[in-house]
Amino acid sequence: MDDTAQANQAFGRLTTGIHVAGYTLERAFQELESLLEADRWKLIGDGFDNVSKFIASIKLDTLTAAAAERKKMVAKIKALQPDTSNRSIAKMLGVNPSTIDEDVAGKPAVAKKTPRKPKPPRR
Repeated sequence: MDDTAQANQAFGRLTTGIHVAGYTLERAFQELESLLEADRWKLIGDGFDNVSKFIASIKLDTLTAAAAERKKMVAKIKALQPDTSNRSIAKMLGVNPSTIDEDVAGKPAVAKKTPRKPKPPRR
């Protein structure tokens, strides 16, 4: 198989994987919303005494790998196209531009304050 065919097959697997992952995550969050409605989460197993323990039991923190993967992707995009704006990358990845600013700088972006014009004195 030549390189073009392999690349096209990999692209097909990638787009399929992204579609399935997005659908699966959306469905999981719909189920979570359903359990949160009318306190259904209290009825699970032996029951939970608070919603925080219930949410912790789902282990949503395992999704942080997506943030690490996003950072690697941002670095790769910047390496291949250094002139690509953070805003453009944010749009491609579906996140806020400040998220990409943080990924690139390695720390939260600081909002620049615009100096206010002094008000004229009242007469």
